[in-house]
Amino acid sequence: TGHAIILHQNPVEMLKAIGDKLTALHIHSTVPNMDLHACPNCVYYGERVDWDEFYNVLKDMDYDGTFNMELAVSEKLSDSAISTFYHFAYEVAKGIVLKNK
Repeated sequence: TGHAIILHQNPVEMLKAIGDKLTALHIHSTVPNMDLHACPNCVYYGERVDWDEFYNVLKDMDYDGTFNMELAVSEKLSDSAISTFYHFAYEVAKGIVLKNK
């Protein structure tokens, strides 16, 4: 998804175009021309990615491949802050998936 954004493409439309050819997926948010590896819905630029629609397209195509988030976290954070960051990221992913069940 982040690579689509970097290329000024809509990740939902790219997902629809790829369809059942998709076997592995890593998601993250970013802004055009930068690869930030941010949590979905945590970086805003012009038009936002509709993560609900994105997941619904995955669900409609019976996607059963890998679904993971590719995130960057600063090594300068404390262990506790890193743990909090990853817990937050987990809740974001769970929210995307469970909101549409």
